[in-house]
Amino acid sequence: DLAGTVGQPVLAVDAGRVSFAGQVAGRGVVVVDHGGLRTTYEPVLVAVSRNERLRAGALIGTLTLAGGHCLPAACLHLGARLRDTYVDPLRYLGTGPVRLLPLEGDPVAPSWRTTPSPAARPPLVPVWSGLGLL
Repeated sequence: DLAGTVGQPVLAVDAGRVSFAGQVAGRGVVVVDHGGLRTTYEPVLVAVSRNERLRAGALIGTLTLAGGHCLPAACLHLGARLRDTYVDPLRYLGTGPVRLLPLEGDPVAPSWRTTPSPAARPPLVPVWSGLGLL
């Protein structure tokens, strides 16, 4: 779950095709097929249509308030499946590679440079899990 505010824009994590956009159990849900990877976003006020092609970072809806464990706050349930296996969706948000720092002394600048895609941005809000703030 990603903490957010009601009305906050919800953006596609990558380019793809909308495979579902509608209501499930009274909540707005969008599923985007990225070619082997499917991402799911809920609860949203849906702003896209089934079979619509999306660019990375495209608006798919706005965050709504739904009953559940996030109350009284709003949170986005972001899911990801790679073929038939559920995977951690945060790995697709482009937070960059992990680099271990030395225990002593000053850190040395990495010899590599990365340029994330325009849609690969860390969350703009605190990230919550069932165990608390990540």
